[in-house]
Amino acid sequence: MDKAKEIEFLKRFIKEVMNLHDNIKQFTDDGTLQQRSEQIGVMYMNHLRERGVDTSSFSETEENKILKTEYVKATFIYDDIKFYHENLQKEAKDAEELIIKYQHVKAIMLPLALLYKNLKTWTKLTKDNDGLMILQKALCDKLEFANYMRNKISAHIENEILCNTVQWEPLIFQDYSKKDKTAQRLVLYRSLLEASINSYQDDKTGKRKIFQKEIDLNLPYYAEMFFEYLYQTVEESLHYLSMLIPIIDLKIRYFTGLPEDLMRAAGETNFKLKARGR
Repeated sequence: MDKAKEIEFLKRFIKEVMNLHDNIKQFTDDGTLQQRSEQIGVMYMNHLRERGVDTSSFSETEENKILKTEYVKATFIYDDIKFYHENLQKEAKDAEELIIKYQHVKAIMLPLALLYKNLKTWTKLTKDNDGLMILQKALCDKLEFANYMRNKISAHIENEILCNTVQWEPLIFQDYSKKDKTAQRLVLYRSLLEASINSYQDDKTGKRKIFQKEIDLNLPYYAEMFFEYLYQTVEESLHYLSMLIPIIDLKIRYFTGLPEDLMRAAGETNFKLKARGR
Protein backbone atom coordinates (compact mmCIF):
# COMPACT_ATOMS: atom_id res chain seq x y z
CA MET A 1 0.00 0.00 0.00
CA ASP A 2 1.56 3.30 -1.14
CA LYS A 3 1.48 6.41 1.06
CA ALA A 4 -1.52 8.04 -0.66
CA LYS A 5 -3.64 4.89 -0.40
CA GLU A 6 -2.55 4.40 3.20
CA ILE A 7 -3.67 7.94 4.10
CA GLU A 8 -7.00 7.44 2.31
CA PHE A 9 -7.53 4.16 4.14
CA LEU A 10 -6.83 5.79 7.52
CA LYS A 11 -9.26 8.61 6.75
CA ARG A 12 -12.05 6.17 5.91
CA PHE A 13 -11.22 4.06 8.94
CA ILE A 14 -11.40 7.06 11.30
CA LYS A 15 -14.72 8.11 9.74
CA GLU A 16 -16.20 4.63 10.24
CA VAL A 17 -15.01 4.56 13.86
CA MET A 18 -16.59 7.95 14.55
CA ASN A 19 -19.88 6.83 12.98
CA LEU A 20 -19.85 3.73 15.16
CA HIS A 21 -19.05 5.84 18.22
CA ASP A 22 -21.99 8.17 17.50
CA ASN A 23 -24.35 5.20 17.17
CA ILE A 24 -23.14 3.69 20.42
CA LYS A 25 -23.80 7.00 22.24
CA GLN A 26 -27.49 6.66 21.36
CA PHE A 27 -27.87 3.83 23.85
CA THR A 28 -29.46 4.83 27.15
CA ASP A 29 -28.29 3.69 30.55
CA ASP A 30 -31.24 1.29 30.81
CA GLY A 31 -30.43 -2.42 31.09
CA THR A 32 -27.48 -4.31 32.40
CA LEU A 33 -23.91 -3.87 31.21
CA GLN A 34 -23.98 -7.31 29.62
CA GLN A 35 -27.17 -6.53 27.68
CA ARG A 36 -25.73 -3.26 26.44
CA SER A 37 -22.52 -5.02 25.50
CA GLU A 38 -24.49 -7.58 23.47
CA GLN A 39 -26.48 -4.82 21.79
CA ILE A 40 -23.30 -3.00 20.86
CA GLY A 41 -21.86 -6.24 19.50
CA VAL A 42 -24.90 -6.88 17.30
CA MET A 43 -24.88 -3.28 16.10
CA TYR A 44 -21.18 -3.48 15.29
CA MET A 45 -21.61 -6.63 13.17
CA ASN A 46 -24.60 -5.07 11.37
CA HIS A 47 -22.49 -1.97 10.82
CA LEU A 48 -19.82 -4.12 9.13
CA ARG A 49 -22.32 -6.06 6.99
CA GLU A 50 -23.91 -2.84 5.71
CA ARG A 51 -20.50 -1.82 4.43
CA GLY A 52 -19.89 -5.09 2.62
CA VAL A 53 -17.52 -6.70 5.14
CA ASP A 54 -17.69 -10.52 5.14
CA THR A 55 -18.90 -11.57 8.61
CA SER A 56 -19.74 -15.19 7.86
CA SER A 57 -18.62 -17.69 10.50
CA PHE A 58 -15.10 -19.06 10.29
CA SER A 59 -15.72 -22.23 12.35
CA GLU A 60 -12.42 -22.22 14.20
CA THR A 61 -10.96 -25.62 15.15
CA GLU A 62 -8.80 -26.64 18.10
CA GLU A 63 -6.11 -27.82 15.68
CA ASN A 64 -5.98 -24.41 14.03
CA LYS A 65 -5.77 -22.69 17.41
CA ILE A 66 -2.78 -24.85 18.33
CA LEU A 67 -1.07 -24.17 15.00
CA LYS A 68 -1.51 -20.41 15.47
CA THR A 69 -0.10 -20.62 18.99
CA GLU A 70 2.94 -22.57 17.78
CA TYR A 71 3.46 -20.11 14.93
CA VAL A 72 3.46 -17.14 17.30
CA LYS A 73 5.78 -18.93 19.73
CA ALA A 74 8.28 -19.88 17.01
CA THR A 75 8.22 -16.34 15.62
CA PHE A 76 8.94 -14.77 19.01
CA ILE A 77 11.79 -17.20 19.68
CA TYR A 78 13.28 -16.54 16.24
CA ASP A 79 13.07 -12.75 16.64
CA ASP A 80 14.63 -12.82 20.12
CA ILE A 81 17.53 -15.03 19.04
CA LYS A 82 18.11 -12.88 15.94
CA PHE A 83 18.03 -9.65 17.98
CA TYR A 84 20.60 -10.80 20.54
CA HIS A 85 22.76 -12.44 17.87
CA GLU A 86 22.98 -9.22 15.87
CA ASN A 87 24.03 -7.32 18.99
CA LEU A 88 26.54 -9.99 20.00
CA GLN A 89 28.33 -9.66 16.68
CA LYS A 90 29.03 -5.96 17.20
CA GLU A 91 32.65 -5.26 18.07
CA ALA A 92 33.15 -4.16 21.68
CA LYS A 93 35.37 -1.06 21.64
CA ASP A 94 35.53 -0.38 25.36
CA ALA A 95 34.67 -1.85 28.76
CA GLU A 96 31.04 -0.70 28.72
CA GLU A 97 30.43 -2.26 25.30
CA LEU A 98 32.07 -5.50 26.44
CA ILE A 99 29.75 -5.56 29.46
CA ILE A 100 26.80 -5.19 27.09
CA LYS A 101 28.16 -8.05 24.99
CA TYR A 102 28.28 -10.29 28.06
CA GLN A 103 24.74 -9.20 28.96
CA HIS A 104 23.57 -10.31 25.53
CA VAL A 105 25.27 -13.68 26.07
CA LYS A 106 23.21 -14.07 29.25
CA ALA A 107 20.03 -12.94 27.54
CA ILE A 108 20.28 -15.11 24.42
CA MET A 109 20.34 -18.27 26.54
CA LEU A 110 16.64 -17.80 27.35
CA PRO A 111 15.21 -17.99 23.78
CA LEU A 112 17.72 -20.74 22.95
CA ALA A 113 16.44 -22.70 25.95
CA LEU A 114 12.85 -22.12 24.82
CA LEU A 115 13.78 -23.53 21.42
CA TYR A 116 15.32 -26.55 23.13
CA LYS A 117 12.16 -27.20 25.15
CA ASN A 118 9.94 -27.01 22.06
CA LEU A 119 11.95 -29.23 19.69
CA LYS A 120 10.05 -32.38 20.66
CA THR A 121 6.70 -30.60 20.41
CA TRP A 122 7.50 -29.48 16.87
CA THR A 123 8.62 -32.94 15.75
CA LYS A 124 5.04 -33.76 14.72
CA LEU A 125 5.18 -30.79 12.35
CA THR A 126 8.62 -31.57 10.91
CA LYS A 127 8.73 -35.39 10.85
CA ASP A 128 8.17 -35.48 7.09
CA ASN A 129 11.03 -33.06 6.42
CA ASP A 130 14.32 -34.98 6.50
CA GLY A 131 16.44 -31.83 6.42
CA LEU A 132 14.71 -30.35 9.45
CA MET A 133 14.86 -33.60 11.39
CA ILE A 134 18.62 -33.88 10.81
CA LEU A 135 19.11 -30.27 11.88
CA GLN A 136 16.88 -30.77 14.91
CA LYS A 137 18.91 -33.78 16.07
CA ALA A 138 22.19 -31.87 15.67
CA LEU A 139 20.77 -28.91 17.60
CA CYS A 140 19.55 -30.91 20.55
CA ASP A 141 22.91 -31.40 22.30
CA LYS A 142 24.03 -27.83 21.64
CA LEU A 143 20.79 -26.38 22.96
CA GLU A 144 20.98 -28.54 26.07
CA PHE A 145 23.98 -26.40 27.04
CA ALA A 146 21.94 -23.21 26.47
CA ASN A 147 19.16 -24.62 28.62
CA TYR A 148 21.68 -25.30 31.40
CA MET A 149 23.04 -21.76 31.15
CA ARG A 150 19.52 -20.36 31.16
CA ASN A 151 18.76 -22.11 34.43
CA LYS A 152 21.98 -20.92 36.06
CA ILE A 153 22.31 -17.29 35.02
CA SER A 154 19.37 -16.11 32.85
CA ALA A 155 15.98 -17.10 34.18
CA HIS A 156 17.52 -17.68 37.59
CA ILE A 157 20.79 -16.70 39.22
CA GLU A 158 21.74 -19.44 41.63
CA ASN A 159 23.66 -18.62 44.81
CA GLU A 160 26.05 -21.49 44.19
CA ILE A 161 27.06 -19.97 40.86
CA LEU A 162 27.41 -16.54 42.46
CA CYS A 163 29.67 -17.95 45.17
CA ASN A 164 31.83 -19.62 42.51
CA THR A 165 31.87 -16.36 40.55
CA VAL A 166 33.37 -14.46 43.47
CA GLN A 167 35.78 -17.26 44.38
CA TRP A 168 36.94 -17.77 40.77
CA GLU A 169 37.72 -14.06 40.31
CA PRO A 170 38.96 -12.39 43.52
CA LEU A 171 39.65 -9.16 41.62
CA ILE A 172 35.93 -8.35 41.73
CA PHE A 173 36.49 -7.10 45.27
CA GLN A 174 40.02 -5.84 45.08
CA ASP A 175 40.41 -2.35 46.55
CA TYR A 176 40.61 -0.65 43.12
CA SER A 177 37.06 -1.84 42.35
CA LYS A 178 35.70 0.73 44.81
CA LYS A 179 37.01 3.45 42.54
CA ASP A 180 36.33 1.89 39.15
CA LYS A 181 32.87 0.33 39.12
CA THR A 182 32.90 -0.17 35.36
CA ALA A 183 35.97 -2.38 35.69
CA GLN A 184 34.30 -4.22 38.57
CA ARG A 185 31.15 -4.90 36.55
CA LEU A 186 33.19 -6.08 33.59
CA VAL A 187 35.11 -8.59 35.69
CA LEU A 188 31.88 -9.59 37.43
CA TYR A 189 30.01 -10.39 34.21
CA ARG A 190 32.97 -12.22 32.72
CA SER A 191 33.46 -14.30 35.85
CA LEU A 192 29.75 -15.16 36.06
CA LEU A 193 29.82 -16.52 32.51
CA GLU A 194 33.00 -18.45 33.16
CA ALA A 195 31.68 -19.95 36.39
CA SER A 196 28.52 -21.19 34.68
CA ILE A 197 30.30 -22.44 31.53
CA ASN A 198 32.90 -24.33 33.58
CA SER A 199 30.22 -25.93 35.76
CA TYR A 200 28.66 -27.70 32.76
CA GLN A 201 30.02 -31.12 33.59
CA ASP A 202 29.03 -34.77 33.47
CA ASP A 203 27.51 -35.59 36.87
CA LYS A 204 29.15 -39.02 37.02
CA THR A 205 32.64 -38.38 35.65
CA GLY A 206 33.05 -34.68 36.40
CA LYS A 207 34.33 -34.13 32.85
CA ARG A 208 33.27 -31.00 31.00
CA LYS A 209 30.67 -31.84 28.37
CA ILE A 210 31.79 -29.37 25.70
CA PHE A 211 35.02 -27.58 26.51
CA GLN A 212 37.87 -29.75 27.70
CA LYS A 213 39.50 -27.14 29.94
CA GLU A 214 38.39 -24.28 32.14
CA ILE A 215 37.24 -21.39 29.99
CA ASP A 216 38.88 -18.03 30.68
CA LEU A 217 37.30 -15.38 28.47
CA ASN A 218 40.27 -13.09 29.10
CA LEU A 219 42.37 -15.38 26.93
CA PRO A 220 41.68 -14.95 23.19
CA TYR A 221 42.00 -18.68 22.46
CA TYR A 222 39.26 -19.65 24.94
CA ALA A 223 37.09 -16.65 24.13
CA GLU A 224 37.20 -17.57 20.45
CA MET A 225 36.40 -21.20 21.28
CA PHE A 226 33.34 -20.26 23.30
CA PHE A 227 31.94 -17.64 20.92
CA GLU A 228 32.46 -19.87 17.87
CA TYR A 229 30.44 -22.58 19.59
CA LEU A 230 27.74 -20.09 20.60
CA TYR A 231 27.53 -18.47 17.15
CA GLN A 232 27.31 -21.85 15.41
CA THR A 233 24.49 -22.89 17.74
CA VAL A 234 22.67 -19.61 17.14
CA GLU A 235 23.04 -19.73 13.36
CA GLU A 236 21.79 -23.33 13.22
CA SER A 237 18.88 -22.36 15.46
CA LEU A 238 17.92 -19.45 13.20
CA HIS A 239 18.20 -21.70 10.15
CA TYR A 240 15.96 -24.31 11.78
CA LEU A 241 13.33 -21.74 12.77
CA SER A 242 13.44 -20.04 9.36
CA MET A 243 12.48 -23.41 7.85
CA LEU A 244 9.97 -24.35 10.56
CA ILE A 245 7.90 -21.13 10.63
CA PRO A 246 6.77 -21.30 6.96
CA ILE A 247 5.81 -24.96 7.44
CA ILE A 248 3.53 -24.05 10.35
CA ASP A 249 2.22 -21.04 8.43
CA LEU A 250 1.15 -23.21 5.49
CA LYS A 251 -0.90 -25.43 7.81
CA ILE A 252 -2.83 -22.51 9.36
CA ARG A 253 -6.29 -21.66 8.03
CA TYR A 254 -6.55 -17.89 7.57
CA PHE A 255 -9.93 -16.14 7.58
CA THR A 256 -11.35 -13.46 5.31
CA GLY A 257 -13.31 -10.45 6.45
CA LEU A 258 -14.28 -10.29 10.14
CA PRO A 259 -16.10 -13.54 11.06
CA GLU A 260 -18.80 -13.01 13.67
CA ASP A 261 -17.81 -16.08 15.71
CA LEU A 262 -14.15 -14.99 15.96
CA MET A 263 -15.08 -11.41 16.82
CA ARG A 264 -17.43 -12.63 19.53
CA ALA A 265 -14.78 -14.99 20.89
CA ALA A 266 -12.30 -12.10 20.99
CA GLY A 267 -14.69 -10.14 23.18
CA GLU A 268 -15.06 -13.11 25.52
CA THR A 269 -11.31 -13.45 26.14
CA ASN A 270 -10.66 -14.35 29.78
CA PHE A 271 -7.36 -12.73 30.71
CA LYS A 272 -7.16 -14.41 34.10
CA LEU A 273 -4.38 -16.98 33.90
CA LYS A 274 -4.47 -20.29 35.69
CA ALA A 275 -2.47 -20.34 38.90
CA ARG A 276 0.66 -22.45 38.78
CA GLY A 277 2.55 -23.87 41.69
CA ARG A 278 6.15 -22.78 41.96
